[in-house]
Amino acid sequence: MATQKNSESTKPSMLQITWSMVAAFCGVQNNNNHERDFAYIDEVGFKPYIIIGIVLTLIILLVLYGIVQLILI
Repeated sequence: MATQKNSESTKPSMLQITWSMVAAFCGVQNNNNHERDFAYIDEVGFKPYIIIGIVLTLIILLVLYGIVQLILI
């Protein structure tokens, strides 16, 4: 039973990965989520985290650009 729970907890969904990246951007992270993310990275690699991190960075840059454009109008 514990093995099944551990196996399920090491496979986060894309939404969980996204929330982990948002938490990383803010500098806060739950220890359980942190351990889950590292276990998942050991299994499949860090490619999903890189992709989501780039997408989130682009979104933040676009939002900041939009705010600056609104201020300058």
